[in-house]
Amino acid sequence: MNAIYPSLTKALLLNAFFLYMGFAAVAQHHTSTNKEIRRDIETMLPEGEMTANVADSTNYTLSLSIANNGNKIWFYTYDDSSPAPSILDQTSIDLGKNAVILDGQELVYIGKITVIDKENSLQSKWKGHCWSSERPDGNDGKYHQFVLGKLEPSGQTYLHIQIKEIKQGEEKLSLDYPLLF
Repeated sequence: MNAIYPSLTKALLLNAFFLYMGFAAVAQHHTSTNKEIRRDIETMLPEGEMTANVADSTNYTLSLSIANNGNKIWFYTYDDSSPAPSILDQTSIDLGKNAVILDGQELVYIGKITVIDKENSLQSKWKGHCWSSERPDGNDGKYHQFVLGKLEPSGQTYLHIQIKEIKQGEEKLSLDYPLLF
């Protein structure tokens, strides 16, 4: 019975996060296999060079490249005018462990996401996956979240990185980096 509580807590936290971001989302229990998740990741992050739009800005694009050696996916950025271009350069996905390494932190898989309503900041339904670090227990620390999804019906990839800092018990958003490509 106690094993149910951590997954329920993760689902509730994930739903609360997406409601806060303006998404009507359904967080699903970790029922996908690592093989299915790996296939989804590799489909959403094809190797090669591309241009991404910052989702909350109509006038900013980022040139990036995605590399995959079969075990790991990593990113290279080419544009120094980004609000935070180096965060993608500090991000990789370990396909074997189903973990995201972001800003030196290993994020664990939280679950599958299904956004069921088009009334959101992306104006689209979408499906994806979420990884996050644990929230700091004390007053100070950082909390990282990485979301990867595919919009319906356009097929665009949505990649969203958030870093929140907690100082003296107060949570502040230190990085909000939503990309569409």
